[in-house]
Amino acid sequence: MQASNNRDKLSVGSRDKKKMSGKSKAKKKTEKIYGRGELNKLIDSLCHPLFKTNEGFVLVDGLLHAMVEQDPPRTVKKFIKYNIPKIMQKISEKPKEDQPQP
Repeated sequence: MQASNNRDKLSVGSRDKKKMSGKSKAKKKTEKIYGRGELNKLIDSLCHPLFKTNEGFVLVDGLLHAMVEQDPPRTVKKFIKYNIPKIMQKISEKPKEDQPQP
């Protein structure tokens, strides 16, 4: 009987603390599972190994990062800074027979 009363007292106390905090359930901010940096690392770990198989994954990588960042000017600047040099290098490395003759 004593243990039952102690549990009841603990649960009542925890309810009182929630009321005292002043935040209702509707106003609480939802917790994110992953932060922005973690999402970007996850995208990189998934897409970067695929760059070697198909250059199109560079675009997929850029689009996924754009969705995470939600800042188009910043995303375009980063894409130009980090991805355009890689694309240009890939183009210059292609064998002569793959490139059209003038």
